[in-house]
Parts: sequence; structure tokens; C-alpha cells
Amino acid sequence: MKHLAIASLALLLAGPAFAQSAAEKTGVNSLMGVAPKTEDFVTEAATSDIFEIASSKLALERGDDATKAFAQQMVTDHQKTTDELKGLVTSGKVTAPLPTAMTSSQQSMLDKLNGLQGADFNKQYHSDQESAHEDAVDLFKRYGDEGDNADLKAWAASTRPALEHHLMMAKELNK
Repeated sequence: MKHLAIASLALLLAGPAFAQSAAEKTGVNSLMGVAPKTEDFVTEAATSDIFEIASSKLALERGDDATKAFAQQMVTDHQKTTDELKGLVTSGKVTAPLPTAMTSSQQSMLDKLNGLQGADFNKQYHSDQESAHEDAVDLFKRYGDEGDNADLKAWAASTRPALEHHLMMAKELNK
């Protein structure tokens, strides 16, 4: 714990832009309840949607009936949030680049799912969904509460209840 505190302090003192980005990437901001900077939020929200859609499309092919129903909801809802986020960026209300691919960590999760079938697939997909939605709820809460772009902050706050519902649904699948 002492090392985490020292590392956090070092990151915070290293300079605002670097500290925020590095702190977000390492999870320090989440542990401290600090809002991500706008660019980090856009990147994380967009890559999360890319992963959700790709993994859920795979679940539509391989999952059991309950998994397919959940996956269809994820594809629909995360395509909607993708379109909304793109709209905020293309309108000029939010200045941040939109990523076109998921992170290497998310790609590894998808690759693992690609190698699974049947009950093993369902179990891994359900686990991934619960974890991804826990992260998304935390991200959207922190930005919605304290983000620095008013339009994006309002969108994060209005989107969070749907993500909380997704998390609840994912937890039900994991039972």
C-alpha cells in the first residue's frame, strides 16, 4: 500500500497531462475516485464499446439462449452509445480522438473467447461482461460526477444507469 501511495504521488507530481493519463491507465485514478481527463474517458468508453460489440456478436453465434438474449441487448445498447459518443466528437462539443480498435488487453480477452465453445464460452463471456461493466460503471460515474467537459459529463451521467443495468444483468448470468 505504501508503494502505491508513493507511486501515485510521483505520478501526480510528474505533470498534469502525464499524471492524469498514466494514473488512468494504471488504475490509480479509479482507486482514488478521480475523474479521468476527457481524452482518456473518450478512449476508454469507445474501446469498451468496441469490445462489448465484438464479444457480444460472438456470443450471438456461440451462446446459450440466455447468453444470446443478453448479447443482443449489449450489441444494441453499445452501438447506440458508440453513435452518441461519435456524435459528440464530430459535432465539436468534445475534442478528443476516437479510437478505431480495442485495447490489446481487450483483444486478448476476445481471442480467448474465440477459442471457447459451449459452457466454457458462456462462463468466460459472462465473467468478461461482469468485469467490463464494473469498469464502465466506475469510469462513467467518475466522469459524470467530476468530468471537465459539460456535454460529455452530462452524457456520461445519463448513460450510467444503463451500464448499471447491464452490470446487474451480467451478475445474474454469472449465478
